Amino acid sequence: MTGQEHDFEEQPAPVREFIESPDYLGLADEVYPVIVDVLEEIFEGGYTEAALCWGIGAGKSYTASLAITYQLHRVLCLANPQRYYGIGEGSTISFLNMSTNGEQARRVVFGEILSRIRRSPWFAQYEPRVMTRELRFPKEVVVISGNSAETYPLGYNVLGAVIDEVSWLPESEGGRRDAAEEIYNALQRRIRSRFMDAGLLMMISSPRHRGDFLERKMEEATWNKRIYASR
Repeated sequence: MTGQEHDFEEQPAPVREFIESPDYLGLADEVYPVIVDVLEEIFEGGYTEAALCWGIGAGKSYTASLAITYQLHRVLCLANPQRYYGIGEGSTISFLNMSTNGEQARRVVFGEILSRIRRSPWFAQYEPRVMTRELRFPKEVVVISGNSAETYPLGYNVLGAVIDEVSWLPESEGGRRDAAEEIYNALQRRIRSRFMDAGLLMMISSPRHRGDFLERKMEEATWNKRIYASR
């Protein structure tokens, strides 16, 4: 994150300190070291996208929940996030979690985010308003649990997003329609139109088949240095 010192009410913690320190999430005894290493690489490497093709039980949803929670921390440290990012005063800054269906999105990554925040001494100062599919914070910052409709991101100022189980979104016969690619395009348009390269879009899934959307992003990462890829 860039910016002048006067832009911040407090300086954001480095990602490792944020995850491990009892002042923030206090997960030093819980989180696998490789997950912290991955998040350090993502946030310190200037990436705008991250593709995690991990097997079942490898911790990809857990990792994505930590990523959004850390982005929340960095935004809430700003004195005026809207002014910092050059969007209208009073505009809402959104973080979206999308999955194969609304209930999956709410139960998995969104549930992990809520659990992290409820246990964190640092987030206690903000007293987020907890709704069924939203966490609303001061400074007009919100976390939203969405669904698999490519139109869902429309109208939101999206700074960060996760597409969960991206390889398992519907594909039409013959590849004429790929829901994962449509959702990706909708989210990426929202992020780039409002925040340029300051946002982060994560795509996570267990593998499905060669040539699916996540596999294509993994291949793109071999030449596109703005995409972090991990298998």
